[in-house]
Amino acid sequence: MENNGYAIIFDTNSYREFVMKKSKEEIEIDLQKLLKCESNLNIDCYASSIVQMELLKHFDDTNKQAQENCINAALFMNRHCQIPNKSTTRIFPPFYFQICKTFFQNAYNEEYFLKLSQCVNDFYINFDTAFEHHKRNNTFLDILNNVDKMKKDFINGIGTVLKTFEDIVDEQYPKENKKDKKIRVLQLISSDRFEYEFSTQIIEKIISDLELNINEDGIIYYANQLLFNFPVSIEFYRYILIKIIEDNIDLNSKKSKKS
Repeated sequence: MENNGYAIIFDTNSYREFVMKKSKEEIEIDLQKLLKCESNLNIDCYASSIVQMELLKHFDDTNKQAQENCINAALFMNRHCQIPNKSTTRIFPPFYFQICKTFFQNAYNEEYFLKLSQCVNDFYINFDTAFEHHKRNNTFLDILNNVDKMKKDFINGIGTVLKTFEDIVDEQYPKENKKDKKIRVLQLISSDRFEYEFSTQIIEKIISDLELNINEDGIIYYANQLLFNFPVSIEFYRYILIKIIEDNIDLNSKKSKKS
């Protein structure tokens, strides 16, 4: 952050709704009002790399209304999150990347995320030229494939964590029925044990992906550092897991299965 105030991140729908059915002139007026308000409140806004990808993948959408909305939203986001008097956008990279860089000085996919912002800036400078360039270089298709991959990785990761706690309950309470086991899993995820188990799994995956040689003591150290430095992210994943269990969500289907 450039100040000691607040850091805020808008999600995809926030940006899409902000520019919905507005002319470019209206968007500009609202942007200036928003920037002034945030400046008075000492707020810095960051552009989420995930949101950038979600918007950019619609730039070549056959649905012209959705295409125009996402284009306006992406351009608005980049200017909204731009550092004053600079052409640089404040970027909030994915959780996994932040851990890699914070703890292991490994800029995991950093170049790709920086290119996303440059891609949006290209459209702001000259839309027609940028569109032809990025369409010719399959930028939109590449982003769409990356979004799909990240979604699959996220679902697989959440599924792995959930299974870990289900296995713990199965081992400790093998004779209990499905309903009671579900309550046990919820209690476990709501406990302090979740924080340690989840953080350890994240660190172990990163160590494997980056091919690092770290012993058990090192894993425990970094798991504790993860808890200390990223408490909001840990709570976010806890919330997601509880929601999945309570709503009987099937991670492999677009529709939740009700038991």
